[in-house]
Amino acid sequence: MKKMKSALALCLALLLTAGCGGKTVEQVDAGNYVVEMPGDVAKESQSIPIEISEIGLSSSMTLTTTETVDYSAGATYTAVEADWGQLVQDYKTCWENAGHTYDQDKLFSALLKDMMSTLLAGAIYDPGVNDTIQDRACVRYSFTLPPDEDEEDPLPSKTRRGQYVVFVNESAAYVLVYVAEEDGYNEHTMEDFFQSIRFK
Repeated sequence: MKKMKSALALCLALLLTAGCGGKTVEQVDAGNYVVEMPGDVAKESQSIPIEISEIGLSSSMTLTTTETVDYSAGATYTAVEADWGQLVQDYKTCWENAGHTYDQDKLFSALLKDMMSTLLAGAIYDPGVNDTIQDRACVRYSFTLPPDEDEEDPLPSKTRRGQYVVFVNESAAYVLVYVAEEDGYNEHTMEDFFQSIRFK
């Protein structure tokens, strides 16, 4: 009996410290916040072009992406910080010089649309839902990614689905993205990922 209890205790300990596919969940410093992600992470920065034709604004913003992949579940965990503080100031100046009143919601929507079309090209979205995570207002989106139709890829891809949550202010946007193949989609691990965010 003691041996059985010890074995159960060991199993519980392993479950509490492991992510999907037996991967250890670790706290990752993603910039202005920390978040828990399973496995080894890769971090990179890229600049993406931004075009807002109605006021003739052509600019760019920097995305810092921290990502890990759980191959056993076909799941990807991504944390993104979009540094758009200067871009917002440029937009406000252009918009006001054109004789318009600054529309923050319109700007944020346009910037997020450009950003997510880069991060999740080809995704089909459901309408966003207002949410609160760690006492911070955010918007949550569900999406589906159809199979890639890459003729050069010998292995056919699968339909994937996921969710992402967005936190915004005038300095930056913070996005957490979870996406997985249909048979590996795990709402529990996704929610643990989203709820683990801690802003500095």
